[in-house]
Parts: sequence; C-alpha cells; structure tokens
Amino acid sequence: FDHLEFNYKRKHGLRVDEFPTSCARSRKTVHRAVEEILVLQNMPREHVGAELARELGRSFLYLEEFPAMDACTECGFAELCCYLWVRAEMRNLEQNQAYAKEQLQALHEAQIARDQELAVILTDVERARRERIQ
Repeated sequence: FDHLEFNYKRKHGLRVDEFPTSCARSRKTVHRAVEEILVLQNMPREHVGAELARELGRSFLYLEEFPAMDACTECGFAELCCYLWVRAEMRNLEQNQAYAKEQLQALHEAQIARDQELAVILTDVERARRERIQ
C-alpha cells in the first residue's frame, strides 16, 4: 500500500477508516526485525535518501510496535520522515554553499595578492632588463 494507491482510493471516495491497516501491523509476532530495505539502482542521491527516510519511518513504527493505525496515518508519518530528511539535507547544502563561497572568496583574495606581487616582480624584471641593455 503506497501513497499512489492512497491517492487513488481517496479520489474515488473511500473513507480513511475503510483503508486497510498495514499488512505488517496485522500479524502477531514474537520477534520483530527488518532485514533489508531495497532501493532501485540508478536513482538520484536525493531520491534514494527521501525514499530511505520514508521506509525507515515505516520500519520504526513496525519495530517499536506502535498500535495498529490506518494506512493514511502511517503514510503521513512516513512522509513526515521524508520531509524532515529533505529539510536537513537542504540545510546541509546551504551550509556547504556558504562554506564554498567563503573559500572561493579567500582564493580570489589570494589570487589578487599574487597578481599584485607578480606585477611588482614583472616591473622589477623589466627595469633590470632595461638597465642591462643600456
């Protein structure tokens, strides 16, 4: 049961309480484990991270034995996990961008200083060459 199926059922007038609870929730188990979460190959990094956040949210609910909830609520929690991951990733990118700007500015200032030093050296070399010719 995924968000596409949820949207389809909601568009066609099904009430939230008619949605089935998660299959993983309706079984009684003695030991709970999530052995693997599969991700498609060749997905962009951002999509993989968002999808893993969703699935880890669902796994958390399962492993912590939260009471059974309707699929809409479970899907909402998974989407919240995804949103929080994306927001944190955006914050990291903004911080990295600010750091990169600072580094670029420092390199630019260093380049200006080197250019000034080279101009002085070039002037000295030109003066020495003229003196040698005379």
